[in-house]
Amino acid sequence: MSTKINARSPFFIEATEPTATLGIFDCTTANLLNFAVSSAGDVTEPGISKGVIIDRTATSFAENTSGSAIPRSVTYTIQIPTGFSNTSAGTLTCVKTANQPSRTAAQNPPQNANCPTFSGTIPAITNLTSTTVNLATYFTAGTGATISGYSVQNYGAAAISTSVSGNTLTIATNSSCATTTLRVTAFNSADSCSAISNIFSRCFFGRSFKPKR
Repeated sequence: MSTKINARSPFFIEATEPTATLGIFDCTTANLLNFAVSSAGDVTEPGISKGVIIDRTATSFAENTSGSAIPRSVTYTIQIPTGFSNTSAGTLTCVKTANQPSRTAAQNPPQNANCPTFSGTIPAITNLTSTTVNLATYFTAGTGATISGYSVQNYGAAAISTSVSGNTLTIATNSSCATTTLRVTAFNSADSCSAISNIFSRCFFGRSFKPKR
């Protein structure tokens, strides 16, 4: 039996369109990629497909000289993006595990003079106009070898970007309030060995800052 609705009736039906959600945000959705731990203990911060990493339980481990791989795990706290059914929960934790290889004699600076070394301490950087670090001040190439390049781990604000040209590390942001912690690794590709810096902080507070072009 069909029902007819009189358009001139003082009664009407009011309908509210349901709010669409993207389902439950879980670790599969976050999709943490390329997590790794080097033989020296340096943790490679994973990339993330959705969400933002806001904390982690470790940024490094002790070097592995045991002669066999050691499983290492880091728990990442991820901010859940809007639009998911569990957004109100705020955060989600995901565990990533990787096998840390054992360090060979060739990768160990005391046993291989070609490996780079690190000395001193890279200080925290809080001056808004200080955007570069001379890495040659802290890293020294091994005997008869060169430093092939540097990699930078950024354990914090995605708003802070880093790049390396030669021995110069450049740190920049357009944010007026951002902070992160950083670590630099110098590596010698020919000998598959590296040297790791201390962890140091980079902060921007007070006003918007844009690096000079």
